[in-house]
Amino acid sequence: MNTSGNNYTSCPSKLTLKIPWKNLYTEPVIATIDGLYALAVPNVGIKYNEEKEKKEAQENKQKKLQALEEVKKLEAEKGSVVSFKDFHISFKNFQVSIKTCSLC
Repeated sequence: MNTSGNNYTSCPSKLTLKIPWKNLYTEPVIATIDGLYALAVPNVGIKYNEEKEKKEAQENKQKKLQALEEVKKLEAEKGSVVSFKDFHISFKNFQVSIKTCSLC
């Protein structure tokens, strides 16, 4: 998405992370945000270009596929068991809690 024409500002008052280091894959990582203030101001001077958005989305997908292919190639060369599956699991148990939020 082309967000270069939009202005975003946010400021959390307090951010707390609870990370269960001994049980990272079985217990959730909990992020608690207390007092989030966000301001989003659209820029009406920029026009939406659907074709450009589709092209950028396709390019991003291709980059991700290339990165995955490179990882698979490296794993095959090194015989490593570490993969994106492990990375995904660590974020599967990620919880975010926002106590107070003001959007303008």
